[in-house]
Amino acid sequence: MGLALGVSGLGSVQAEEVEQDVAADNLHYRNLVVDILRTHVEAMRWILDHENLKYDDNMVRHAEAFVATFGMVGPMGWHAAEAFKYLNQAGNAEGMTEAQFNLLADQSHAAMKVMTRAAHRYMRDRDAASMHQAIDEVLTSCNACHAKMPAGTVPDWTGLMEH
Repeated sequence: MGLALGVSGLGSVQAEEVEQDVAADNLHYRNLVVDILRTHVEAMRWILDHENLKYDDNMVRHAEAFVATFGMVGPMGWHAAEAFKYLNQAGNAEGMTEAQFNLLADQSHAAMKVMTRAAHRYMRDRDAASMHQAIDEVLTSCNACHAKMPAGTVPDWTGLMEH
């Protein structure tokens, strides 16, 4: 009987370790994707800040790849579920309503569309100011939601978060 209890307890410990490993793996993957988002922003800004760059025709590709990469960290429905999970864990469920989240999500999607259109215009008109502004709007829209989360629960991938 003691052996059975020992094995049962061991199974529980192993299950917790596996769960911790999975959580760590998920966090590592999320951080890799966040790094890719940062890289696309950095590359777009690099193109804007260096005239006649050999690779400036990649502006649209970076903007579109940013949007595609954003989808790798989960669709907005998943973002909402995660956001409310973190708020509930922090005892701050009233920190943001579903309607507020949906509004912020819509603003982020709109900002990404504007950024992609600005990238196309940049290729035609070389309007760097509009492209910089569009990138800034994406970062601001992401930060508007992330800043409402408890500290440490979401990545400050923009470097703009203030809690």
